[in-house]
Amino acid sequence: MRRIWTLGSLALVCLTATIVSSVVFLHHRAAKANTPPQAGYANQSHSFQSRSPKLNVDSVTQHGHIVEIKGEAEPGASVMVNGERAAVIFDGSRFKHFVGPLPRGVTVITVTVQDDQGGVNTKTIAVDIP
Repeated sequence: MRRIWTLGSLALVCLTATIVSSVVFLHHRAAKANTPPQAGYANQSHSFQSRSPKLNVDSVTQHGHIVEIKGEAEPGASVMVNGERAAVIFDGSRFKHFVGPLPRGVTVITVTVQDDQGGVNTKTIAVDIP
C-alpha cells in the first residue's frame, strides 16, 4: 500500500480529528448539563480530566477499493469507523471493520473509541487508492 503524505492531506487529517473530538466533547458536555446536580454539589464547580480509552489500530489492509482495519479497544468501549459502529467481538476486545468501496486517491479514515465515562480516543488513517 502506497501512502503519500502531502501538506494538504496532513491538514485534512488534523482537521478531521479536531472536528470529531469537538463533536464528541460537545455531545458529552450537553449530556452532563441535562443531569440534575447531586445533593451537596449544587453550588460547587468541579474540574475533571477524563482518561483516554485504549485504541490500537494494528493493521490496515487494502483489498482493491476496500480497506480492512483491525485493532484493539478498551473492554466495553464503543468503536466507530467513519461514523459506522464496528463490532468488538474478538478476544481481547479486538475489532475488524471493512470500509469502502473507496474512490481513487487519498481517503481519510477515522477510528474513534468511547468508554462509558465519556473518555474518547481517535486515530486517523490516510489511505491512498491508486
